[in-house]
Amino acid sequence: MKRLITLAVVSLLALTLSAQAPQRLSYQAVIRNSSGGLVTDHTVGMRISILQGSASGTAVYVETHTSTTNANGLATIEIGGGSVVSGTFAAINWSDATYYCKTETDPAGGTSYSITGTSQLISVPYALHAKTVQTGDNWGTQSVISDATLTGTGTTSSPLKLAQQGASAGQVLKWTGTTWDNAADNTGPWTENDNYIYSSSGKKFGIGINVPSRKLTIAEPGTDSYLNIQNGSTGYNLTDGLLLGMQGLIGWLATYEAGNLNLGTSGMSRLSIDSEGEVGIGTTNPGYKLDVTGAANLNKGLDGTALRCNGAEAIWYNGTYFSWGYGGTWNFFGDKIFIGAVAADPGTNLLVVNGAAAKPGGGSWATWSDARLKDIHGIYSKGLDEILKLKPVSFSYKTGNKPNLPADINYTGLIAQEVRKIFPEAVSSDGNGFLQLDIQPVNMALINAVRELKAENDELKARLERLEAKVGK
Repeated sequence: MKRLITLAVVSLLALTLSAQAPQRLSYQAVIRNSSGGLVTDHTVGMRISILQGSASGTAVYVETHTSTTNANGLATIEIGGGSVVSGTFAAINWSDATYYCKTETDPAGGTSYSITGTSQLISVPYALHAKTVQTGDNWGTQSVISDATLTGTGTTSSPLKLAQQGASAGQVLKWTGTTWDNAADNTGPWTENDNYIYSSSGKKFGIGINVPSRKLTIAEPGTDSYLNIQNGSTGYNLTDGLLLGMQGLIGWLATYEAGNLNLGTSGMSRLSIDSEGEVGIGTTNPGYKLDVTGAANLNKGLDGTALRCNGAEAIWYNGTYFSWGYGGTWNFFGDKIFIGAVAADPGTNLLVVNGAAAKPGGGSWATWSDARLKDIHGIYSKGLDEILKLKPVSFSYKTGNKPNLPADINYTGLIAQEVRKIFPEAVSSDGNGFLQLDIQPVNMALINAVRELKAENDELKARLERLEAKVGK
């Protein structure tokens, strides 16, 4: 039967308190063959396992060695210095439990381990745990190493660590009145998280006041109670400083920089005041004292809403209709006007009414006709002959016509294409190429036609008088 005779030897080192404890165990074993003979001057393979708790416990560290026996069959290795299979030798907490050393040997020098033995580690390995034991004097000129980073030397004040003693994360050391014990630290309403602090306690916070009325109340016994928000740069930028506070009895919001003061929602500027005091709504670049981009609405109820200019009501609305120049004495429109259900270019006309127009109250439309305003180019001679060529018609506008003229009304009038053959001066084209009729030349021709008929009538009357005179004789 194969036998393994094991002799474990640990070198006892004379150490000062600052000496580094070695992380290895010297181990020797006498190797015999199945006949009991020594295996001398021969390479053998060994596997070492450190077992925790019992001879069949969990292996916390496993390594392999290849060693050569001497003339007495003795193989010498250092546990902790072999080829690591699993675990970390330096990480074994020797004070945590009992430990056992399991050895497996292959006398042929390979990894077919056939000789096995397990023995408890009694005392020598625990010298590794003694590296933190204080055995010096009362300091004096001595030094104590508590870990790899903190050292107390002589009488020098040093930040030596305290033992954990069962404390959990966040606990502090408190005096109970009879002893020191671990306890939770007192906490305030604030919680720190990376680069900011916050509070979720639902409490109210006061600055300069001990009875705050809001979530955050800032108060000062004097007149200068400010919340000053600023950055570290000068000039205008998107994070410029703002000042909220009281100036006398006037509440104000201001920026000391030369750039705009912006108020916004949803990450966008909604109202902007530039350095000249111009206010923009919907724009950050106002060009007027009030510059609005987008639709604006004035609402003052049904008693009347007015847009005023210099105190006078320029546009007025009573809930039913609008009035221009309501607060003035007269109105002036500096360009052409189109009135209709759908917008259209009035062309060369100053006023176009798309649909019926009325002038209630009598009177007529007046035009300037002063000779002092006119250059006379001759007598307009068209008359009865031209009038007789005109063909009045009854009509309605086509459905879906481009100017959107009403198609459900019957009209009487003339056809511009026909009139143009006789009175070309009465027909013109609008901006869309449609013909339009100026009835004034036709009216002037009617005057001439009446004069012609009057002349013929006078001649007929004269003939009749002469005939009556002859008959009477």
